[in-house]
Amino acid sequence: MPSTRAVAAAACGLVAVLAGCSTGAPDEPSANPRSTTPATKPAVLRVPKPEPDLKTLVVAKPHRGNGVIGTFKATKAPLWLAIDCQGPGDLKLLMPGIGSFEIPCTQGRVNSTLNQIDVKKSRTLTPRIQAPHAVQWSVRVQQ
Repeated sequence: MPSTRAVAAAACGLVAVLAGCSTGAPDEPSANPRSTTPATKPAVLRVPKPEPDLKTLVVAKPHRGNGVIGTFKATKAPLWLAIDCQGPGDLKLLMPGIGSFEIPCTQGRVNSTLNQIDVKKSRTLTPRIQAPHAVQWSVRVQQ
């Protein structure tokens, strides 16, 4: 059963960037007049958290540029790919024998997507990422 994250992903469009969804209120002005610029921390890319009730098949830790996510056995069932990326440009996920799709990434902010792929028959898969070296990404595949 997909979690709240899966529902949020569906609400924004299954392959849409979740960073476009906003649930917070606008920032309120600072009560401290001496504080002129807020301290900001750079976004830290980590492996996406697992969805409850799903089994993790493979994890790709943060990586830059092109790379292989890993090889795993997928059964005839929905496959969930949680992909986080940051940096200027897009990444392209290539799933040989199934298809491919592009995900936009943003400099200074981690973009998170949760993508569902319906696997029609059990098979061994080795998905790859194509991305510029400036784009950093991580992936968790679950079923």
